[in-house]
Amino acid sequence: MEDSGKSITANQRVLQEAKGRFMRTTLHGSALLAYLRSNEIETFQVAEDHAMRGAWWLHCVLPTNVKDMFDLHREILLLYTEFDTVEPRLLDRLTDRISKSSRLEEDIAVVFTNDRRFEFLAQRRKRDIVLVQIDLEDLEGQRQFRTKLASGLTSVDVYDVTRPVTSAAEFFGRSAELSGLRHALEIGQSVGIFGLRKAGKTSLLRRLARERRDEGRPVVEVDVSQIESARQLRATLLERVWEASRPHVGEAKLRLRCLSREGRLKASEEDLRDFWIEDLGAILAAVPARVELFIDEIDQVPPGPQSKFANDEEPYRALVQLRGPLQEADQLVMVSAGVNPRLFEEPLQGRADNLLYKLVRLYWLAPMSRQDARDMVQALGKRMGVRFPRGQAGDEAMEILWSAFGGHPLLTRKAASQASSMRTAEEMPFLLTVDRLAAAVRVDASGSARDQAKDVLVSFAEWFPDEHAALMLHVGGDEDERSLAAEWMAESGNRLEHAVSYGLLDGELNPRIRAAFPSVASE
Repeated sequence: MEDSGKSITANQRVLQEAKGRFMRTTLHGSALLAYLRSNEIETFQVAEDHAMRGAWWLHCVLPTNVKDMFDLHREILLLYTEFDTVEPRLLDRLTDRISKSSRLEEDIAVVFTNDRRFEFLAQRRKRDIVLVQIDLEDLEGQRQFRTKLASGLTSVDVYDVTRPVTSAAEFFGRSAELSGLRHALEIGQSVGIFGLRKAGKTSLLRRLARERRDEGRPVVEVDVSQIESARQLRATLLERVWEASRPHVGEAKLRLRCLSREGRLKASEEDLRDFWIEDLGAILAAVPARVELFIDEIDQVPPGPQSKFANDEEPYRALVQLRGPLQEADQLVMVSAGVNPRLFEEPLQGRADNLLYKLVRLYWLAPMSRQDARDMVQALGKRMGVRFPRGQAGDEAMEILWSAFGGHPLLTRKAASQASSMRTAEEMPFLLTVDRLAAAVRVDASGSARDQAKDVLVSFAEWFPDEHAALMLHVGGDEDERSLAAEWMAESGNRLEHAVSYGLLDGELNPRIRAAFPSVASE
C-alpha cells in the first residue's frame, strides 16, 4: 500500500482501502499491483464485482509514451479473475461496464486470468472489443505491458469481418439514414431499404431495431433467409408479434384461433393460412402502441430465379395479407431491407397485378460518406494497433480508398485489412501510409477488395439488365457507345437512376466505385 502518513484526500483513502482489500483477499492481487507499478501504470479505481465474487475491476491509465503509441488516452479497464473458466456472462458485464462509462476506452480491455481457453473466447468477442490476456501465475516473469498489448493487438483483424454488425461499437456513421428512418416510424410510414450487397443494410436494420426496442417499443424482427416455407413465415410473424405485444396488452383477454395462451402455434396449415391475419388484427387492436416490424432479405419472398422460394407463390401471398394491417398505420409499420426492390417497384407480379406495388417508400442505401468511411477505418484500426495518418497525409490516404471503392464499407475494410496484414508486435503502432494503401488497392488476388468489387456489377446486371447495359456503355464505351447510352436514357426517362441510388455512380454520373469497372479501375 501507498504511504498513508502523507496528507491524502478522501478519494485517495478509499482507493488505498480498496487496494488493501484486493491484496488481502486475492491470491495474486499484490503481484498484479506491483506489475502495474513496474510498468508505470497508474490505478484510479479498484472494486470487487459484488454479483460475481472473485472478480475485480481496475481502472488504470497508461504512461504517456504508451498512450501515444497506441492512441489510448482514456482509462483502460482491467478484469482480475481467479475463476478456472471465464464465463461469457462475466465478459457481458465487462462490455456493459465500458458502455456505461465515458472515461473508459471502448475498444480494448485487459483480462488477468489463468484460463487456458480464454484465447478462444476472446477471439469470439473481437468484433465487439479486443481482449488482451495476461497470465496471473507468472506476473513477475511477464514481458512489459506494452509488449503484451502489442502482441494482443496483432492477433486480431477486425477489418476483415464480413458478417453484419451486432454491436453499437461496430456501427459507424449513417446518422442521416437513421434520422430519416426514425421519422418514418414515428409517422407510421413503412419503408424498404435497398442497396448493394454488403453495403450495411442488415447492420442498419439491426441497429434501428435494437434502438427502438431499448426505448420500450414493441419490435418484431424476421429474417427471410431463415424462413423455409409460407407456413413458417406466417407462424413466425404471428408468434413474434404476440411475443413483442404481450407486455403492452395489459389485462386484455384475447381468443386466438392459431396460437395457444403461451403464444405457440396450434393451427393446421390450412387454418393458419385462413385465420392468421385475423389473429394478427386482434393482437394489434389490443396494443396501445404501434407495433414495428423489421423484415430482412424481403426481396427473397417473390418467386423468381434469384428467390429462395423459386416457383412458390405462397410466401408472396402471405406478405400480401399483411397489406391491410400495414395500411392501418396506427397499428403496424414495417421497415424491410433487401438488394432488389422489384417487390415494391414493379406493378406486375408475373402476369397479375402486384398488390404490394408502392406499399412502402423506397429508401436507397448508398455507400458511406467519405468522413464516415474514414472514421470507420480509423476506429477499427485502433483495436488492432493500426493508426490512420492525420492531416494532409490522412487526406491522401483516404483518397486512395475513396477513389477505388467510393465508401463501400466491405470493400474499404478489405483494402485496409490487406494494407495492415504485414504488421508485427515489433512495429507498433502500424501506420496505414499512402504507399501501403495504394499497394493494397492494386491487389487483385482472390478475395481481395478489388476482386470482390467485380461482384457488385454481377448482381446489378441480374436486377436491372437494361440499365446495366447502358451503364457499361456510359462508363466504359467509346464516344459512339456513350452516345447510344445517352439515347437510351433519353428515350426511357431513366438517367441510370438505380446506378446512382446504389452508389455505383455519383450525382454527375461519374463512376463512384471505380474498382467495379475494369475499364476505369486502373486509371
